[in-house]
Amino acid sequence: MRRPIAANGGDPVLLLHELVRFATLAPSSHNTQCWKFRLQERSITVEPDLTRRCPVVDPDDHHLFVSLGCATENLAQAALANGLRAEVRFNPASAGAVVVNLEATKALASPLFLAISERQCTRGDYDGKPLSSEELRLLEQVGGYFGLS
Repeated sequence: MRRPIAANGGDPVLLLHELVRFATLAPSSHNTQCWKFRLQERSITVEPDLTRRCPVVDPDDHHLFVSLGCATENLAQAALANGLRAEVRFNPASAGAVVVNLEATKALASPLFLAISERQCTRGDYDGKPLSSEELRLLEQVGGYFGLS
């Protein structure tokens, strides 16, 4: 599941499926994976899967929609790495779906895209050890890349 996007041999349908695969590697609240995807020729719609709601811990669906945003960002980063610019539009008329239109552009594998397949989560206890100087430097560097420092 964490392998790089397979060479699609110019098959646009296979590429759309690979973009969705990268979208599904996004973190989701309580690991509910609360999204559905609808593929069209030049777009992908990311829809909330309301059957995966967690009304006790997320009564207003805030975390559900944050999870949709994470999947959408992964999709946009994977699209750019494969020479497609993602134009993202929120569609409130369709239960909060997000429509991602795809247009050809120059391929760019951003540091964020490269991190998608490396992301991990654990329920293990935090070891309490401080970050090393090198780890802090890398975090500062990434923050600067996104204009956060």
